[in-house]
Amino acid sequence: MGNTNCVAGGGCPHRSDIAICNQTDIELQLDADKSCQRECYHKGFIVTNGKIVEGCEPPSKIAPQSIGQFSVSGREGTAVAPGGKVFYKNEDQNLQICITWSCSGWTSNLLSAAAQDKDCLSGLVTGKSTAKSTAFFKKKEHSPWHELISVIPKSSSMEITIKPKAILDDAKGILEQAKGLKLL
Repeated sequence: MGNTNCVAGGGCPHRSDIAICNQTDIELQLDADKSCQRECYHKGFIVTNGKIVEGCEPPSKIAPQSIGQFSVSGREGTAVAPGGKVFYKNEDQNLQICITWSCSGWTSNLLSAAAQDKDCLSGLVTGKSTAKSTAFFKKKEHSPWHELISVIPKSSSMEITIKPKAILDDAKGILEQAKGLKLL
């Protein structure tokens, strides 16, 4: 059956350009331990709907204090918008970050968390720090990363910011996600 590769060229309906702004002192590497689970054997991401645009793949590294970008799209001739996950890590710091996108389109996956008329972008931080306090991270040794780093999505522009946690960051993330909810 066609359209089995995660990365493909061709038409790009429902294209979204996703930006990851790394405002930490930690380099992030694409997690090669995560497989796409298709016969193309891509590493570091899983595409559930659509594709990653050929030539615009997730960067293999996102340097500290920099921005990484990639593009996702539906498939030509289909009405299903893109959805998937990209995985980054820093083994030395025992840090893992999963970024999920679910874009709106003519139809949507029933398992999608996004409202049908709203794009959704989210991030999840796991792991436990291995380093002592630095100028950037005032922390106890071996603190969970979700207590030290905030992943703040902005679905309206498909931007996600990874930064040292500040007061009210959790509330900002909850409000951003609540914007996409519909009352039934």
